[in-house]
Amino acid sequence: MTVYIILMILALSGYFVGANRTEQSRKYYLFVVFSAILLVAILRSDQVGTDLRIYYSKYYPLYKNVPWDKIQSVTVSGDWEWGFCAFCKLIGQLSTDVQCFIVFSSIVSVVPYALFIYRNSDDVVFSSVFFLGYHIYMQSLNVIRQAMAVGIILLGVEALKRKKYIVFLVYVFIATMFHTSAIIAVLLLVCDLLKYNRNTIYKLTAITLVFTIAYRVVFERILSGSSALSNLYGIYSSSGSGDSGGYVTYHTLGMFGIALVVFMIGCLYYYNEGDQVRLYEYGKRWRSVWHLQGLTLVRNYHDADEQIYWSDSMLIYAVYFAVLFRFSAFLINVTARFAMYFIPFLMIASPYFCNKICDNKTRKIVKFGMIAIVLAFFFFIGYTRAGELWGTVPYEFCF
Repeated sequence: MTVYIILMILALSGYFVGANRTEQSRKYYLFVVFSAILLVAILRSDQVGTDLRIYYSKYYPLYKNVPWDKIQSVTVSGDWEWGFCAFCKLIGQLSTDVQCFIVFSSIVSVVPYALFIYRNSDDVVFSSVFFLGYHIYMQSLNVIRQAMAVGIILLGVEALKRKKYIVFLVYVFIATMFHTSAIIAVLLLVCDLLKYNRNTIYKLTAITLVFTIAYRVVFERILSGSSALSNLYGIYSSSGSGDSGGYVTYHTLGMFGIALVVFMIGCLYYYNEGDQVRLYEYGKRWRSVWHLQGLTLVRNYHDADEQIYWSDSMLIYAVYFAVLFRFSAFLINVTARFAMYFIPFLMIASPYFCNKICDNKTRKIVKFGMIAIVLAFFFFIGYTRAGELWGTVPYEFCF
């Protein structure tokens, strides 16, 4: 755990050096922190990460000499997506050393998070701490195909912000070529189209109840109606042990509970359409002005031609899906992985909605309370379950 603790200390140091103070300090902070995070990912041994140790390190060297029309036949199951197999074959031309695979897959998995935080977060320190503390990072060192798919989606959400829906769908398609589960990211487009209001919470509660009752039946019906999905996920269609069953553990409860807290903060401090964030252009910069119960809060952002922010509705719905799919771990554990495409929005939604709390004392209590919860989760799961869950503890360098 030592190397991860050092990364966490580095991330937290941003509060002591004023990382959020200026645009330049935000850039420097993210560059330093995520350079360290990326370096740790790149320099890890092929024994760090259960899937890396058992599958990727075994099959990657074989891709170089396999004909293009047979690249999906390298693995015994033959179920790795074509895009990922093509990625392995292409970088395999550089080197068949597994470390080459680790380097390039880490870049695709980690760098998009830094860009996503820079472009969207009101508090880059909190978002970075959340990335480590919620174990997004540790998990990405294991589930490499899906981590790369999430990275591609994070690059695509910039098109979604600008209402370029077709471009976003192209990114989703590319991501599905790395991991089929990325198709669930289409729901982000739905999140951007829906409008949230105070009565929506009752509808979402009803949806959650129906989801709980009918989830397994619907899951099995979807698999039975698609031979492709059945081949990939048919093993999970019958309840029982392993990922086909549900788990109620400290890990699943913690990930669900933290996501639920962020959702509740969003619902409590949501304001109607007229009170949402409004962007005004001042010269070459944007200013966001919040009108909250007679109080005006002002924050500066990037250059006017670059900065576009999410609506409150989009953030709440994205966080809701993170909660919903983390809840699914109690029913069918494998489907909790769908949450990975929505979890990045937890990193930006929490500080965003905390900043909407009018009372300064309450705002600080909620904000640092969230940090304390995330840190507690980081240490507890890191020391007790990370090795069993993802094989990322103990950490080993490649040399």
